[in-house]
Amino acid sequence: VTASLDKITIPAGGAMTLELTLDEDTTYQAKLSDVEIKFYENQINNTWYITAGVLALILGCLLSVVGFIFTLTSSLGNNLAVTAEGTTLTEAVSTEASRKAMWIHLSSLLCYVIPLANLIIPIALWLSWRNEDPYIDKMGKEAVNFNISVTLYYLISFLLMLVLIGFLLIFAVAIYQVTFIIIATVSSSKGEPFRYPMIIRFIK
Repeated sequence: VTASLDKITIPAGGAMTLELTLDEDTTYQAKLSDVEIKFYENQINNTWYITAGVLALILGCLLSVVGFIFTLTSSLGNNLAVTAEGTTLTEAVSTEASRKAMWIHLSSLLCYVIPLANLIIPIALWLSWRNEDPYIDKMGKEAVNFNISVTLYYLISFLLMLVLIGFLLIFAVAIYQVTFIIIATVSSSKGEPFRYPMIIRFIK
């Protein structure tokens, strides 16, 4: 037979007296033996709470990423049809111009090999080729504005790591960066104008 008490508060002095009274067992004629009183301090099973918290965090991250991807997809649908500062889809773009614009966009991925290469290399390529064709100039400005904005977003995310949300933001910014670099590269290779969504256009 085990009897449990819901809650006991130990006095400040650290000592207490328990008095246990047992009535005579007239049903089973049982005898009392091996009597023990055990105290367990704050014995609460936190496993479920920790597991639920971790699962909620993972689910929240996944939902955030999915929502972010849907946002990018909807923005992409609108931006592919938007002209880039007066350039229309019907205007002919030379193969050389589209190839150089493609390399300007694609060079942004070098930041994963060389720190800040997404700023230095696209700016250098744009400044070198911008006078050759208006299309290169406009796509170069887009790439430079995009990379400056992304770098700023990364800095903000690093600062927000102090309140943990920065870890999720860095992951979201990375997905945003890689996704739109690839899309811009493909569009430029076809000579199509492209405008990055959700960026600050420092260079007009």
